[in-house]
Amino acid sequence: GYMTLGSFVVLTRTHALPRLQEDISRTTFSLPDEIPIETFIKQVVFFTIAVETLGFFGLFAAFSAAGVPDAPWQALFHSVSAFCTAGFSIFDSGLEPFRSNFWVNAIICALSYAGAIGFIVWTDFVMVTLGKRERMTLTSKIILSATFWLTLLGVVSFMTLEPSIRALPAHEKLLVSLFQTMTAITTVGFNTVPISGLSYAMLILVSFLMLVGASPSGTGGGLKSTTFSVLVGLVKSSLRNRPHVMFRGKRIPTARIRAATSAVATYLAVTFIALFALAIVDDEIAMEDLFFEVISAAGTVGLSRGVTGELSPLGKLVITAVMFAGRLGPLILGLALFMTSSATQDLDEEATRGTEEEDIVT
Repeated sequence: GYMTLGSFVVLTRTHALPRLQEDISRTTFSLPDEIPIETFIKQVVFFTIAVETLGFFGLFAAFSAAGVPDAPWQALFHSVSAFCTAGFSIFDSGLEPFRSNFWVNAIICALSYAGAIGFIVWTDFVMVTLGKRERMTLTSKIILSATFWLTLLGVVSFMTLEPSIRALPAHEKLLVSLFQTMTAITTVGFNTVPISGLSYAMLILVSFLMLVGASPSGTGGGLKSTTFSVLVGLVKSSLRNRPHVMFRGKRIPTARIRAATSAVATYLAVTFIALFALAIVDDEIAMEDLFFEVISAAGTVGLSRGVTGELSPLGKLVITAVMFAGRLGPLILGLALFMTSSATQDLDEEATRGTEEEDIVT
């Protein structure tokens, strides 16, 4: 991202960022206070280059073995596209020809997950491995836990409930189920089976996974796994009539809970306003197709049931606006439009109040 590159250029000339740029960068990356911003930015740059390089060599070997023409260029393009969760493919039919290719599936999945779980987790992992920290932060634990359980939910559901997948051989069934779950959670947007051929039940599941999306300080979109986890904690606390939201014995600050619920409300508002607008200007297109298109755009996923090209010019402008809002983050967009500086200061003070509270990125 431009914030990473700009901050890295500054750090090549000085040992520390200016205070204002440090504050902006920390906010942009949703970075916990315990992770130094200068160390984090350097690790982001080097980690990105290292992972994309490894992905290039892996995909080059896999594409070469599969007899793909221009394997070096294809490997480079798809390595960057997967890690950055862009989802662009320069194959005529995307990655559908590689539905049963284990190595292509495995490498694309690894690259996409590496980008989507976020640099907070990777920085945390490096610092723990090097002995600079005793254990991973609560944010990293929540990200890994949410990613695992959502992936498991998607894989099991696809393997058991999707008619077009149930008939495949066992190994191919697992590959397709994992890949389509991964592409929704990481918001990378690749696909190895036609999305238009999925059942309505799986379209609902994929929409839910796209809505939750990736993790903070990563390359993916969506609400973020931590926001979803905070909401789950809020519901559990309400059902158990507890005064505070707790995670692993830690109290979540009220400001973080407000941020999570506001993010969901704003996200849903953007989604349904866009759906309402599309239903007016493109009323000849089936509602389920428009719904999937909007959810995918809001999560910056890029999956489609094949109706994007059929949208009217106004419809395409609506989808474009939703994608911009999804990339910025609906809550950030709302704060920029409506929140005063005094309100921002109050929110910051509340987020840092109390030593017993655990700061969790949402």
